[in-house]
Parts: sequence; C-alpha cells; structure tokens
Amino acid sequence: GRAVKRLTIPENVEKAQKLLEGPLQPLVRYLRAWGLESWIPMCEEEELDCDAWALMSPADFDDMNMPKETWAAALDLVMAVRQRLKMEKASSGDRGAGGTRGTGGQEVGACGSGGPAGLGAAAHVPITPTRPGPDPAWTCPISQEVMDEPVRAADGFVYEREEISAWLQRSNMSPMTNLELDHTELEDDAEMRAEIAKWRAAPA
Repeated sequence: GRAVKRLTIPENVEKAQKLLEGPLQPLVRYLRAWGLESWIPMCEEEELDCDAWALMSPADFDDMNMPKETWAAALDLVMAVRQRLKMEKASSGDRGAGGTRGTGGQEVGACGSGGPAGLGAAAHVPITPTRPGPDPAWTCPISQEVMDEPVRAADGFVYEREEISAWLQRSNMSPMTNLELDHTELEDDAEMRAEIAKWRAAPA
C-alpha cells in the first residue's frame, strides 16, 4: 500500500500504514489508536464519522476547543483517513467501471450489452483507464483544494501560495499548529508542483 506523505509526527507513519492497508474502521477506533481519547466525547456528540473527519481543519479543532498539543496528531489522522477514503472510492470506481462479457463472448463496457454491431461485427467498447485521484498531500490545508502553486512555510507545511499569503497578512501564527511562525518566508515546492502538473496532464 501507499504511505501517507509528509506526516507531522514520524511515529505516526506506521499507524497510517496500518490504516491504509486494513479494512475501514469506525472513527472512534482510530482516535484511540492515535492517542486521541480526549477527542472521543466531542466527536460522538457531533456524530462525526470518517467521512466528516477527513474534512476537518485546524479551524474546526479550534471551534471544538480541543487541546492544541493534540492538533498535530489529529491532523496526521485527518491526512491518513482522507487518503484511505480516496483509496476506497477509487477501488469502488474501478469495480464499477470494469467491462464484462456479453453473450457470445464480446467484450462490452459496464453499461453495454453483447451482441452484433453493424454488419455482424462483434461489438467492442474500449475501456479507457481513468486518472487516479490526487495525492492528499497536494491539497492545501486552508482551501482544501489541489494546489496550483505549492509553497512551504516556516511550520513545514505546504500551502497554496495565494491562500497562505492572505493568511499571513492577518496572522503570524501557523494555520496548522496555531504556533507562532519563526518567519513568514515561503519556499516554492518545485517537486510537488511538477507532480501536480503531471497528474493534471494525464487523461481524465
């Protein structure tokens, strides 16, 4: 299985790998496994599941009044659950888009049917492979959109340049850790930008 990239806490990599490789579990099990027991009552009160958890951001953590010292682990779990759900969705899509055999053995699309086409020719509907979903690491933590111009800030996280620049005009605190940034310089992440460009150039 694929590893979750750029986790905040190195010790969480092994946990993330198990999450990706195993069957999807209820959110409360992941919270316990990641040492986030203090989050369970609030998550149960809000009736959060894995789908809702994957959309969480530091602003949500703040609204829930969760201890800031647990935010880094919670963000790592958000990234892992988000990637696990995308893998689940991609797997479901692959099963739904697969071709089948019609009567007579002709290969057809998922919604097609077998039988002759035209003057007795065998019907053949080619199945075009679909582009895989974007890597979760390409998603800006602020906008929750795939980035066009990824830059790395002093907190070590990568953001869309326009989003983090606007943030820094309002605050000198990290949007991910809520700690004061050592500086406000932004470093282009050329490698990630190239990966995103390659993904976007692939057939949809």
